[in-house]
Amino acid sequence: LSAMGFEGLEDYLPHLNGRQQAAKQMDYEVDAFMSVYELAKPENAGRVFKGYVSNVRGGAFASATFELEGSAATLILEGPDAENYHLLDSVEVTVKGADLVSRKVDFTVRKPPVGR
Repeated sequence: LSAMGFEGLEDYLPHLNGRQQAAKQMDYEVDAFMSVYELAKPENAGRVFKGYVSNVRGGAFASATFELEGSAATLILEGPDAENYHLLDSVEVTVKGADLVSRKVDFTVRKPPVGR
């Protein structure tokens, strides 16, 4: 460790943790870009995807993550509307469009009617 410029393990661990966090963040960013890339295809404009809620977070920074069936894409709804969704809820997501430059997807999401 001293050859790499660290005084000891206690000095190296924060560096290692930072590298691990950077790698996770890169994975998230690649996944987000690939979702936008997939949903920006012309054939997906106006398309309704079935899916489910794969992750939820409540509180001041509420969010719900939706996994879309038949696609490798995921979408994240942030804000108070996200609190209406719970883990594994079925959803229908309508993709209005996607912009690769801004890396944003315009979509609406709703719970499907009961019995569908």
